[in-house]
Amino acid sequence: MIVRRVAETGLSEHQALTDAVTSVQGTRAAGFSIQMLFPLSSKRGTLLDWAGRHGLWSPPSLWTLVAALSVCVEDGLAEDGTGDLDISWFNPDVGDVVRARPDGCPACRPMLIDTLRAFRLHPGPAALEAALTWSGCGCRRPPEPDPPQVTYRERLAEIAARWEAEADPTAARPASAG
Repeated sequence: MIVRRVAETGLSEHQALTDAVTSVQGTRAAGFSIQMLFPLSSKRGTLLDWAGRHGLWSPPSLWTLVAALSVCVEDGLAEDGTGDLDISWFNPDVGDVVRARPDGCPACRPMLIDTLRAFRLHPGPAALEAALTWSGCGCRRPPEPDPPQVTYRERLAEIAARWEAEADPTAARPASAG
């Protein structure tokens, strides 16, 4: 069984699920015809890469993506059964550029990838059935609510300050947006 801790940077699993569902609801309310979900991966040289190497961040579970899709899928179905949800970057190759990606355990990962690929082709509830009825491992569980903590911005500011303090002065860094 995979046990995930609340991320010290980025969103927790519960926050990520809430954010994804709220985002889909907001884009639908704004009149967008396609809602795209991008699960977070870390890329070389980024703050998330640094945080991951220091044990301060881990990518979301693919189960959180399945949960978000299952919550949102019904409300986006047209009369002909066509769905308005799409997903991207749920299975990038880990290597020189992508350092960490959303995952599951070795038992459920192949099924999750197959389920998500099927959902991309036919974005409806039936495509999620294999994942929603899965019992082959202990990974599938709803994200637990977060304990009270500092705000997301406060956590990010603290992590960014640590990143800057440990920065290699010869390493290229993106310009500050502030």
